[in-house]
Amino acid sequence: MGYHTYLGKITFIWVFLQHLVPALGGMGHKCAHESHVLPLLQSLAAEHEHIPEEAHRSVNGHRRQAMEEDPAPLRVFVDPQISNLGSSEFSVVKDRLIPTTVNAMADIVSVKRPVSGPLKLDRFCNLAYPNGNCANVSAPGYCGHAVHNDTYFGDYTLYKREGNSFNFESTTYPGGAGVEAADLVLYVTAVESEACEESLAQGGPCKFDSVTQRPTAGYVNFCPSKLEYNSDLQSWSHWVQVAAHELTHVLSFSRSLFDLYIDDAGEKLGEDNVVKAVPLSDGSSVEMVTTPKVTAAAREHFGCDSLQGAELESAGTDMTAGNHWENRVFEDEVMTGDLSVVRSHVLSNLTLALFEDSGWYVVDYAKASARPFGLGAGCGFTDSKCSTPVDSVYKPYYCDAPDAIACSWDHKSTAYCANFDVEGCGVVTGYLNGDCMDESFITTRTEFWGQSFGESARCIPNGVLDWSKTAGSSVYSKRANGGICLKTRCEADFVSGGWKLFVEVQGKEVQCVDNQVVDVWTSSDDSKWNYASIGPCPASADLCMGSSCMDDCHGRGICQQGVCSCFLGYKGMNCSECTGDYCPCPTHGYCGDDDHCEFSTGLCQPGPAPIPFDQIQESNAPCPFKIALFFLVSNLSICFVHCLII
Repeated sequence: MGYHTYLGKITFIWVFLQHLVPALGGMGHKCAHESHVLPLLQSLAAEHEHIPEEAHRSVNGHRRQAMEEDPAPLRVFVDPQISNLGSSEFSVVKDRLIPTTVNAMADIVSVKRPVSGPLKLDRFCNLAYPNGNCANVSAPGYCGHAVHNDTYFGDYTLYKREGNSFNFESTTYPGGAGVEAADLVLYVTAVESEACEESLAQGGPCKFDSVTQRPTAGYVNFCPSKLEYNSDLQSWSHWVQVAAHELTHVLSFSRSLFDLYIDDAGEKLGEDNVVKAVPLSDGSSVEMVTTPKVTAAAREHFGCDSLQGAELESAGTDMTAGNHWENRVFEDEVMTGDLSVVRSHVLSNLTLALFEDSGWYVVDYAKASARPFGLGAGCGFTDSKCSTPVDSVYKPYYCDAPDAIACSWDHKSTAYCANFDVEGCGVVTGYLNGDCMDESFITTRTEFWGQSFGESARCIPNGVLDWSKTAGSSVYSKRANGGICLKTRCEADFVSGGWKLFVEVQGKEVQCVDNQVVDVWTSSDDSKWNYASIGPCPASADLCMGSSCMDDCHGRGICQQGVCSCFLGYKGMNCSECTGDYCPCPTHGYCGDDDHCEFSTGLCQPGPAPIPFDQIQESNAPCPFKIALFFLVSNLSICFVHCLII
């Protein structure tokens, strides 16, 4: 087992994911912080709650000038206790995922009061005299599933009372050398815990600075069973996002940490000054983080000056509630409790504001990712809960027709109305193989219908009448009232000051006018086409403003007002660069029609990606959660369903 220090940067850990996404998809990450991590933290606190803080400080001494501010980039010493993994998985975690995430986070978070000299973990006093002198300490023990290294702990002093007098004899016991140039010790483990049934990884803090209360040690455990396949890379960004999610639990975002937040003077804020119950207009109430910078970030995003804070998840499972942002309101934020593999989740200024409000960190808001979900939606979006029929303020994010097929709210994916409730509403959910910007989803069937996948492709409604096309002696039809991926192009309209949206279907381009249905092909145009139309067309201003960046941000970022905001793991004006030495295959892992991207190497390899045939069922077989990938074979008449076993 080796120990690795990444200096001067947020050297980070992992939080692994799922089956290394077999074939075209994979499952998302449902965080287990509430059900599995929080109880450990609460028991840790209960074990020592009867001991005065002075005792913890007396036993460890004052090893640093903790309240002196001199912000510096967060330094994390990583202790990977993952020798039980195979060589390939070990290398993936240690050599690729960790450095990539470290570099993605390195320039964002700084410690407000960094450690001076080597970091030496504090011991917990478990028996103290009334005056605060410590009589005994707990053994280092465990951090999550990891075994603490005794050498990370510093000297400690114990006191013994001399008879019945008020005099005390002190004895200092030598500790280890600590860890040089570090603000956090991060243990990484690979244990198949109970939480692995529903989550990909778990993480949380386990040691704290006795003066500032800032976490100084934590752990991330990822699930070995989710490393089953080393196959096609389709969701590298998702992996980095899950890693960032768990690291944030270690550093700042945990219900157990709210009570430890401090103000500028170093005094505890208390949880009551961090989280409050806030009434909504429908008579219900929700919990919100109401700290100053979080509230300001939420108000700016939604354009609502009366908003009292940012809502915490309350209606989730006992794995997610209370330790994440509310998914209904912050669906595309990396700190929601359920990270979908079919869309990107960003580290936004909202979560960075929470870092700062903790009193422990300083952040670079310029590095925050743009978050389009609910942008400028107004007070109504946050002041009530979704219900059916879906109010206009929640469209196009939510839906009330379970079988409806349409486009995602950002028009980057074909989507359906998921058959589950989010406080009364269905969720517009992208298909696993519906990412319009992913060229690897090109098939014979999509080409037959003139669909396009790539950086300029977007989901466009395909009219109100079924499409029809003749091939040989057969006539094929495609259901309308849905959405398909088509090549788009935007032009500035200098007369109106807006945009013109053009859409191409199998080589023929037409202008897609806002809210109109436009015919593309009729029987008089082409002997193969009988009919095809698009529409109602989306608002050109919305779609084009998100497509006006250089190279469309290579599908690795969000375009806002002509500027790319790159996802974690990518950088550059067009998000074409990777933040670490390991850079996966070209955009979205696409390597061309005849090759595939192999995650274990990050290189394009010849031939198609392997598909585990034990997960392919006939089309009439049920699929869990209605998640299915359709593979049309050769003559367009044989269809299989790829069921993801979640």
